[in-house]
Amino acid sequence: MPTYVKVYEKLYTMIADGTTFPVGTHLPAEPKLAAMLGVSRMTLRQALELLIEDGLLLKMQGKGNFVIDRNKPMVSSLEHLGSPVYKCSQLVIDDMEMEFHIEPPNDHELELFKRPTAITVAVDRWYRSKGKLIAYTLSLIPIEVISKLEVNLNFKDQLLKMLESDIYNYAARSHIVIQPTSVGKFISDKYIMSQTKNVILLSENLYGEDDFAPLVCNKHYMLPQCCSIEINTIK
Repeated sequence: MPTYVKVYEKLYTMIADGTTFPVGTHLPAEPKLAAMLGVSRMTLRQALELLIEDGLLLKMQGKGNFVIDRNKPMVSSLEHLGSPVYKCSQLVIDDMEMEFHIEPPNDHELELFKRPTAITVAVDRWYRSKGKLIAYTLSLIPIEVISKLEVNLNFKDQLLKMLESDIYNYAARSHIVIQPTSVGKFISDKYIMSQTKNVILLSENLYGEDDFAPLVCNKHYMLPQCCSIEINTIK
């Protein structure tokens, strides 16, 4: 058995028994933990990655590894309409920054919208937990949808409410594609989400009843270590 698997099993037991490392515990720093277990840091990291993959640990950049409550029920998942950022985030989002601008649509946006439109409303949203940027969303909306939903762009709170909740109540269905990307590391030339790693991209189109043209096109970028994507299926 590889050494890192033995370390994985030992740490698994220490976490599962709920006494050595109970839920919410911040594990010791890697050098200290490696010394405790009598292994190299490389071996320890391999074991930690497995524990993260198996949902026992949450790795927070710059802060370390934390024990997750595996028995905590999932209150939402992607089979129901709702903001993927809030549904998938493993951290509490306590701050959100929003900006928007109006521009003529380019060829790509017209292809996305599948309808003619004179104006695109582009909305940037940055989501933070305890000051750390964990997600970013770019929303593209034809001006006709803004008018249909009676959103006054002079009031940013109306636009935010529409994008975060109202549109999910109004829409009949969504289509989501999930993939890794490095593009999201540099968010709107304003913030850097990740210096070194890819982020998770959820491309989401929201549709009305019997409508082939999307109401809103969203691109949600999330840090992999801060999100958990759950999809339930039935036969």
